[in-house]
Amino acid sequence: MERAFLLLNVVSGTEIEINEEVKKVENVKETHFVHGMYDFIIRLESKEIREIKNSILKIRKLSGIESTLTMNVLE
Repeated sequence: MERAFLLLNVVSGTEIEINEEVKKVENVKETHFVHGMYDFIIRLESKEIREIKNSILKIRKLSGIESTLTMNVLE
């Protein structure tokens, strides 16, 4: 199983909408609204890393996303 974490910064005031849209994206297993340098931590899982990549690209295209950081799980 391939896994990745995606950290998101979003436009202030769009947190609820972004959370709902991200939850609809295939391979998203968890979303967490957090305080700190990033606004969300997203956990993705799939059998293929390509599928995770495609899901991340869909998330990055959502309106209100300011920046992302992707971390692929190695073990």
